[in-house]
Amino acid sequence: EETMKSCVFLLSAFLFGTCAATSYSPHDSRCLTSSLVMPAGYCWQSHWQYNPFYKRCVSTCNPLAPFSSKRECDYSCRTKSVCRAPRPISKCEFGTYPVYYYDPRTRICVRTSQCTYYGNNFPTMRDCQETCMKEEPSGPDVDPCSMLPSEGYYCKGRFGTFRFLYDNDTKTCNLFWYRGCGGTRNNFASYYTCLNSCAGKYVQENSEKLLDAKY
Repeated sequence: EETMKSCVFLLSAFLFGTCAATSYSPHDSRCLTSSLVMPAGYCWQSHWQYNPFYKRCVSTCNPLAPFSSKRECDYSCRTKSVCRAPRPISKCEFGTYPVYYYDPRTRICVRTSQCTYYGNNFPTMRDCQETCMKEEPSGPDVDPCSMLPSEGYYCKGRFGTFRFLYDNDTKTCNLFWYRGCGGTRNNFASYYTCLNSCAGKYVQENSEKLLDAKY
């Protein structure tokens, strides 16, 4: 009841799901899930979860996935999708604190005050800039290992399958569900192909740096 009172049900809030009363914490624990994504499309009702390897929300057949819609997941985990979406409207009954939001008109992140971290309300300037202002590498000359992974899309005549992606943050290869078409070249048929193409290169580069440092 108290949660409902802290939301202002304006028309935009109704249309865009911008009730923000449940996001007092900078990092929603539901966004920290590491459970395997079970591909949607083969179940009666799909759910949504945040995938840290994609850095986006993905649909899944996992009934334990914490979100019932993509919008709820995007706003709670602050994916790139919120950068141009309407900002949540909150009735701040218990004070405000500094947040940072992306202004699509000026294309920069701006400091302001708010009482929620929901949607386009980031806890730090860095979070805002890395989510909304960071350009994704692309093109034939870009190393596939440095590309952001993508699950692609379903298409006629192609079936989804499990593949491997390289996570630049953890320097590891991880399993993900590929829908069959599109996506980026950060997409490997086997764990060992990913390991040899990306993780092995990282180990070699750091070994060379250590050797240079000795001399």
